[in-house]
Amino acid sequence: MKIVTDNEYTYILFGKEAVDLYNVSLKLLLSSTSYVSYKVGAYNDVKRFMLEQKNWDDFIEIPENDYLYLKKHAFKSPLLDASLTKSKKRFSILDLFKSSS
Repeated sequence: MKIVTDNEYTYILFGKEAVDLYNVSLKLLLSSTSYVSYKVGAYNDVKRFMLEQKNWDDFIEIPENDYLYLKKHAFKSPLLDASLTKSKKRFSILDLFKSSS
């Protein structure tokens, strides 16, 4: 991480799977965000960065435009909650016919 002034930021992508996908293609990462946990951050304080990087298994420095794009995309498509997708089933009238036969 390079030394920056107060108004300069370093943009970081956290998460091993996200970093691996990002190294292949940003488009591939964006299409996989429903299954991949990641975080992007803008840092101008090394202490804050060091505290955050302890929570993740890998990270990579990214350009500002990729940071902005990933941040915007994260708000549009939140991660799927595994407990919700497994436990909730929609009601179907066809289920009534299946149980009576």
